[in-house]
Order: sequence, then C-alpha cells, then structure tokens
Amino acid sequence: MKTNGILYTFVKLNALSALTLFAHYASQQPATSNHVSGSDTTINAVSRTNNTVASATFTDFPNSLMDIDDEGNPVAKNVVSNKSAEAGTPKIIFKPTSYKYPQNSSKEIGATSYSQEQLLLYAKALKQFAIRFGYDTTYALLSNMGMLSNKKRLFVVNLTTMQIEYSGLVSHGRGESESMYDKQYSNKAGSRCTALGKYRIAGRYNGSYGDAYKVHGLEVSNSNAYNRNIVLHSMGCIPDVEGIAPACVSDGCPAVSKRFLAYLQKVIDTRKQSILLWIFDSNLEEAVVENPAPPPAPASAPAEFTNPPMSSWAKSK
Repeated sequence: MKTNGILYTFVKLNALSALTLFAHYASQQPATSNHVSGSDTTINAVSRTNNTVASATFTDFPNSLMDIDDEGNPVAKNVVSNKSAEAGTPKIIFKPTSYKYPQNSSKEIGATSYSQEQLLLYAKALKQFAIRFGYDTTYALLSNMGMLSNKKRLFVVNLTTMQIEYSGLVSHGRGESESMYDKQYSNKAGSRCTALGKYRIAGRYNGSYGDAYKVHGLEVSNSNAYNRNIVLHSMGCIPDVEGIAPACVSDGCPAVSKRFLAYLQKVIDTRKQSILLWIFDSNLEEAVVENPAPPPAPASAPAEFTNPPMSSWAKSK
C-alpha cells in the first residue's frame, strides 16, 4: 500500500508539471492578427469563439467582403462593380458633430422629428452599399436613435421609389448607466447598449419573444452583434402610437411592437437577398452631399482662320 501511495504521488506531480508547461507554452504563442489587409483597404476583423467576422467602415470598398451565414459561419461575398452608376453622382458623406449626450439625465433627450430629405440621404447611400455587396436593393430599414423613443423612428424605405412606406417605434438599449434616459452606444458584450452601424437582417426564428430575426453587424461599431445575441424582435411594452411616454428599453436589441413586426415580416420574408438595417444617431453625425468636382472646361477653340487683308503691295501685283 505504501508503494502504491508513492507511485500515485509521483504520477500526480508529473501530470501537474505537464499542465503547467502546456499553459506556459500556450501563453507564449502570438495572438492572431486583428486585421486583414486588402489591396488598398484594411478590413477590421473580430474574432469569435469559433468564427472570424470581418467588418469595415466602407469609406473605401474592398474587392471582397467576409460575411457570415445564419449559423454564424464565415462566407465570402462577391462585390458587384457599379462604377458606371457611381460616376458623376453626388457623394454622400457623414460628418461627426461635436454633440455629446449628458450623463445621468432626468429626462430623455432627442429630436421630435427628422427631415425626410436627410433620411433619404441615408437611404441613397445604403442602396449603393447594397448594390456593391449584393444585398437587397428594393427595401431597407433606417433607424434614427437621435429621435425620442416615443416617436416613430424606424422607417421602412422603398429603395426603388425612395419613398417611406411605413414607420414605427423602436427601442434602444438601456446601457450601463443608472438613468434609463441616458443614450449610450457600445459594441461591447454585456453593455446592454445599442450599437450604431449597418446590419444584415438574417433568418427568422422563434425565441423567447416569439418570432425574431438575427442580425449581423457589418461595421467595426457593431461587429459583435451576433455574439451579443442582438436580434430584431417584438416587445409587448412598445406601443403603436406616438407620445405615450418613452418606449421601454431593451438590452441592446432593436425591439418593436407586435403589429409593426408583423408588417416587417411581410417585407423581410419576401426578399431574395438579405435586407439591410442602418441604425444611426442624427445628433452625433450629419449627412452631407459632397457634389463632384465639375468637369474641366474644354480648351478654347482656336480662332477661325481668315486670310489677312491684302497689302497695297500685293494689290499692285
């Protein structure tokens, strides 16, 4: 028995030593690079447990874009070249403002309305994005979180006619502040914040709130959406009518009323390609049309040649 005890101790110590060496070796391995370089563009990548999802700010389009399917697996998307359609068209840029939301607010801060002209600038920019990356080009969802939550701030836009066909209330994330009125945006897991940026609306499934849609963030600002379980779903506490106090907040999901979701299902489920959702805050950025430089003026044509008047000497000849 004594011999067996010594043997057991020896085996145990060797096992612990092996584990220690393995842990030390693993800690010395280089971390995976957090970016993938294209020809002229750098696409930031976000590592998940088993998947890597690429995202970009899209100020310069790469030749290809990594996306993920409905199961979270990385897939390559081909980019459609549309240089001819873009040539000569006004460029829409988005400039940050100097505004900052106050902390520990006693009431919600936001706009009561938003210019349709400004909203359609987002729609036009999103349509170009959809064309380039192979998403649906007939409809899109735009949400201006800079508006008050008791206002209709989620818009269904027909990208063919550039008309707003429907709108409704949508929640924003409660965030990490003590005040439910503070507006905070974050891509961090556990923050319970809304994340600004473009999303791809994926497949419908039945979850704890009933029918819902998974969404995948397509930018650095919202690239953790899938990992955070951010989904488009309904909540019974969100009304269909404006002005009934602030809409209830979520844990970061864009939640709508049951009636509104039923309408959205008819639009989303009938598209062949994924519909895009763009969540932005008009208090933090401004859409501006940057007109293309006018074409250079043509060189002045040479004066028409005319025979010089005959000199008196030539006439005498």
